[in-house]
Amino acid sequence: MDIIKVLQVTEEQYYCMMVESYLSWAENFSSDARCYQSLAANSKISSWYNFEYAKLEKLFFDTFFIETDLSVQSIRLYYADITNRMFFIYPGALFNNQNNKQIEPNFNLN
Repeated sequence: MDIIKVLQVTEEQYYCMMVESYLSWAENFSSDARCYQSLAANSKISSWYNFEYAKLEKLFFDTFFIETDLSVQSIRLYYADITNRMFFIYPGALFNNQNNKQIEPNFNLN
């Protein structure tokens, strides 16, 4: 099953959603603007993020039973609930290599 069809979004909307998610995640784990820019532009961290996000999308499909009576809004909320777990994981080894210091997660999601 295709995530774009399930969420009923266009490919462009899905791409924008993914980019926004990644940038929000990078901001969440950044201590300042310089760190944010460095994390957001790091290809190894981006690859790691995409790999972990794909695992969460698989979990979404593995735990989601498509019923005809579910609204698109309910489906999207469940998808967000699953994929927002990204905000609780980070690649400590990649962060340490990137900044030569341990970055403490900033869980201020406002």
